[in-house]
Amino acid sequence: MDIETLSKKSGIAKIKLDFYRDADLLPDQLTDDQMIDLAQFVDQMYDVGISLDKLQRYAHLQQKKCTIIDAQKALLHTALQQLAEKQDDLRLELQHLERVQTQKNDDESELQQLEQK
Repeated sequence: MDIETLSKKSGIAKIKLDFYRDADLLPDQLTDDQMIDLAQFVDQMYDVGISLDKLQRYAHLQQKKCTIIDAQKALLHTALQQLAEKQDDLRLELQHLERVQTQKNDDESELQQLEQK
């Protein structure tokens, strides 16, 4: 998100946002909503005297948290896909067993008919 849009959406002056970005307080990897929330939080904390070092640490932790969440989502999507494939395999196996059972019943019926003749 560019500084002008972030300024409009967050209500924070562009010059302050430039300062926060130059101080590495606003990582680029965040979603727009996360960026707005973080910019507002940083602005409030800086205004009450929280040091840039502590705010940088917080911003980096936020970025790591988002990265971990994205990795977890990707892992869960992969697991979901694998489960869907296994479900399809099980469905095919069940259909096969039902065909085998039907064939067995047909064979038994045919055998009984032959025995009756």
